[in-house]
Amino acid sequence: MKPGELTYEDLLARIRNAEELLADSPADPLQEVTGALRAARTSLEQLFGQRTEDLQRLGTAIECAAESILITSADGTIGYVNPAFEEVTGYTRAEVLGRQPNILKSGRHDDAFYRTMWETLLAGNVWQGRITNRKKDGSLFEEAATISPIRDSNGAITGFVGVKRDITRELQLEAQLLQAQKMEAVGRLAGGVAHDFNNLLTVINGYTDLVLAKLPSVDPNRGHLAEVRTAGERAAALTRQLLAFSRRQNVRPQLLDLNTVVEAAARMFTRMTGGQSSVTLHLEDGPLPVLADEGQLDQVLMNLVTNALDAMPSGGTIEIATAKVDTPVPGLHRRTAPGGLARLAVSDTGQGMDKETLSHIFEPFFTTKEVGKGTGLGLPTVQGIVDQSGGWIEVHSEIGRGTRFEIFLPLAAHGRGPKGKASRPSPSQTGGLETVLLVDDQQDVRRFASTVLRSYGYEVLEADGSDDAIKQEREWQGKIHLLLTDLMMPGMNGRELATVLRQRRPDIKVIYLSGHPAELLAQAANNPADDLIHKPFTPESLAARVRKTLGSEK
Repeated sequence: MKPGELTYEDLLARIRNAEELLADSPADPLQEVTGALRAARTSLEQLFGQRTEDLQRLGTAIECAAESILITSADGTIGYVNPAFEEVTGYTRAEVLGRQPNILKSGRHDDAFYRTMWETLLAGNVWQGRITNRKKDGSLFEEAATISPIRDSNGAITGFVGVKRDITRELQLEAQLLQAQKMEAVGRLAGGVAHDFNNLLTVINGYTDLVLAKLPSVDPNRGHLAEVRTAGERAAALTRQLLAFSRRQNVRPQLLDLNTVVEAAARMFTRMTGGQSSVTLHLEDGPLPVLADEGQLDQVLMNLVTNALDAMPSGGTIEIATAKVDTPVPGLHRRTAPGGLARLAVSDTGQGMDKETLSHIFEPFFTTKEVGKGTGLGLPTVQGIVDQSGGWIEVHSEIGRGTRFEIFLPLAAHGRGPKGKASRPSPSQTGGLETVLLVDDQQDVRRFASTVLRSYGYEVLEADGSDDAIKQEREWQGKIHLLLTDLMMPGMNGRELATVLRQRRPDIKVIYLSGHPAELLAQAANNPADDLIHKPFTPESLAARVRKTLGSEK
């Protein structure tokens, strides 16, 4: 307000004084002036009352706004903040009035950022952008801000008003969505690569097995081929790990000795430590048979050991222990299993975690690692695998005293031995004289499978796709006992082919071959009599599965 200008209150007071002076005068003309003044006073009172009501509404709206609102003078001194500002920043109104907005500076922006902001505002323009600020408790938060100049009646800038919205959670959700999309893309790539790679491994490992079976033990080439076969097994394991990373692996529960799985994985973990840390094993005497997917157990161990190494940047000790648990351990989960429990424990001497961190470790995308060094999916995946295997996890950790993960899995039913202990079927048990229609669009896989089946005595009809299979079925006059078909093929897939052939040959048995991830294999689940062989497969496993599906009759 300029010097000499009257406020509404001043103007009303002067009118009232004039009315009082004129009321004492007897002159009639002055009565008209008095009436005019009274009317003017009434109009001003109404106008002033309306303006006051509007200002009250505006004040209430600003106080109730969800966005932070901050008003400063022209030199940046804070003159007003609303309750939303207090809630977001942690500062009370009394703590910030009279201070500068730089109390919120996070250090994440350079001088050029703020210089550009002030140049925009002092030029009379609106500034919009994203700011990283610091709360009273020291934590950082992201704001989307709009800062506008406040002008007087002559256009001069008298202050600034900032309207800001906390977008920290939105940005976190956006980052999680982008991470999930990247994982989905990796998963799709992994699925495609695994399919082609498994086809190649079927041929490489399969023919190597055939040659090894015919070589005498003293042949000098046997050792070289054994190395090829070992490399092929490692390649197959890499494929499983790739699918496990993308969570598209084929889940194949089987009877395993937990000790054997841990011993095999520990050899790889020793190489991972780089000499800074040590890995020690304390295993239960005797086997611990569990029903689980071997690739998934490897993934569980890999995630836990990787986390342990990250928690020991200067080195330390990782201990992996197994034990049989017959009764609930005090202080642990009270669930039990009829045959007892197997306990797998992974401990480290690292930094440890506080209670707040512990409460979030199984949440997807939660990670304490630096950006680019952790997805926040490792432990949620571990929990999912353990849950799927019928077990549970207990976690113990203290700052500076390391962390211990204990996984409890049901022991397999008595009378069943762990993987590798069962005797292999002899050729007389796995061979046969039945006719097999073999369908695969990959010629090298088809030739290998055909060679194996013929070596076991089966009659084999080869087809390079569904159309060729239907043609050969129509031309074959004898009985076709088994359809052995790749599940995913161009055109008509294996499931659709089986449906067509069953219309003409209702008693035909079916086995699917596939190297695709699990969600694609669900297409084969229509008929409970159907079977599935995952690539890569060995000659013995193919012959055994075919014999099992056909039954004992030859």
